[in-house]
Amino acid sequence: MPADIEIRNMTGEEVGIAKEWAAQEGWNPGLHDAASFFAADPDGFFIALEDGRPAGSISCVAYDDAFCFAGLFIVREGSRGAGIGRELSDAALRYAGGRSIGLDAVVEMESKYSELGFKPDYHAFRYRGTAVRPASIDPDIMGLPDVDPVRLIDYDALHFPARRQAFLEAWVGQPDGFGAAYTSGTRVLGYGFLRRCVVGYRYGPVFARDRGVAEALIDALGARVAGSPVFLDVPSPNRAGVSLAVDRGMEPVFETVRMYNGRFPRLPLKEVFGVTSFELG
Repeated sequence: MPADIEIRNMTGEEVGIAKEWAAQEGWNPGLHDAASFFAADPDGFFIALEDGRPAGSISCVAYDDAFCFAGLFIVREGSRGAGIGRELSDAALRYAGGRSIGLDAVVEMESKYSELGFKPDYHAFRYRGTAVRPASIDPDIMGLPDVDPVRLIDYDALHFPARRQAFLEAWVGQPDGFGAAYTSGTRVLGYGFLRRCVVGYRYGPVFARDRGVAEALIDALGARVAGSPVFLDVPSPNRAGVSLAVDRGMEPVFETVRMYNGRFPRLPLKEVFGVTSFELG
């Protein structure tokens, strides 16, 4: 490493710097993402300093002893080409240890991650549309504060490679966000969250038993911000999710590749209508 480059853990405030870089890259992060990201694993965020100035970032959030998710991999323009990216990725890999790592790569970076041992699983597309106010809200929809938090965490864990209680508590409690669940008695059949971003609002996650439940959740959440731009990140293997976005007049504006460098988790992608976050999985 060049003598003027230092890699260390980020502070909570510095995660906000990475979020601003993400906005400059056109990734459209949520306005209050930083606190939720940091709550997931405060030790899993790294910053590169060049002559004492922030020059790059990466996260590698350890959800448990078996799984991490990497994101926020950015080298500031003007500092690229000096090996900072490799030093950051090495720091993340060391932190992960023997855990499997997942990430959502921009398509142009797929070959770079392949060199680090990552293999592609599926593509996902970000769709952009406009929120509309539905004629009615499904009576089986309820606000997340009214849902048993243990049942919500259990349901979420069916659709993600690890339990993520600390992250979810921060995520669904963030300002300018709205959450809803679709229930049948005490059973959770789906839930979704919508948060304010640099541009408009992003759904995530939207996990649902089927398209009907997903649409009911999107209707209930979108009604809160009718007329605003909204974004939905859909795994391409979920054909019902892709059809849902297209049928609502949403257009693809961004593409990523989900990759893993270890065990591929067996997730019910047909029930993942919206990825939580390209930064944290």
